[in-house]
Amino acid sequence: MIKMTANQNQILYDKLSDLMISTLEFIVGEDEYAHRKVDSWDARISERCLVNLAKLGMPFKYIVTSVITSKKDGYEKLNVFSTCFWNNDTDFKCTVKWENKTVMCILSVYALALN
Repeated sequence: MIKMTANQNQILYDKLSDLMISTLEFIVGEDEYAHRKVDSWDARISERCLVNLAKLGMPFKYIVTSVITSKKDGYEKLNVFSTCFWNNDTDFKCTVKWENKTVMCILSVYALALN
């Protein structure tokens, strides 16, 4: 089991958040919100994130979650909360909020150390 320092956590957090944002920009980009697109976006975002996370070669199991909503319906004030019972020395979570003119997405990656 790997025990990560605060600096290593920050480096990995930055790497993951960059990966997540680039995934959202690639898949959703400037597209307008359309409810019929959400399932496809979710599937493609999760798949692309997991493929790119696996390429990092880090000793983690990953969980990817996303919330995609329209900014037109007043959901731009949406708040998402989660908590975990885990080992703070080896496991972590990275969450990004990304948006364009009509779409807001909150994307989280949970990284759980392999024992």
